[in-house]
Parts: sequence; C-alpha cells; structure tokens
Amino acid sequence: MTREARIVISVGCPCGIGPEVTLAALRRPMHGARIALVCDAYVAARAAKLASVPLSKLVSVKDESLLFRLPKGKIVVLSPRPALA
Repeated sequence: MTREARIVISVGCPCGIGPEVTLAALRRPMHGARIALVCDAYVAARAAKLASVPLSKLVSVKDESLLFRLPKGKIVVLSPRPALA
C-alpha cells in the first residue's frame, strides 16, 4: 500500500515574503501530495495573486479535521484564529 504525502506549511510572518514565496513554490504540482498552509485566508489570497496562483486552487478551512479530506490539487488554507484583516 502506498501512502500519499501530506505536507503542512507555516508561511511565517504575514508581513514578510514568506506567503508569496510559499505560494510561488506551490505553482507547480506536488506529485499527488496534499498541501495545507497555516495562514490567514486574506494573506494567502493576496500572496496567491502576487505569485500568479489561481484563487480557485485555494480552499479556506477553520477546522483542522478537514485538512486532508479535500480534493487533490487544492491548497488548503487553515485559518485557526480570527482574521488579521
């Protein structure tokens, strides 16, 4: 039985370059890995626009139990706290 990779990434300071660099790196397919970002949803959307990542690839969740239940090819954004903006 093969197991799929599950990757959770903290994008770092929302005021720094971490969100943009992370989203730019995720423009390419991750070979079937399921990706989740720990990030404010607004910050992730802004970074996606700057990194030319379609907003349709982002799925915002507030419940960590949903992290890896969404379709492959999506980038899950976990916003566990109130929005920053």
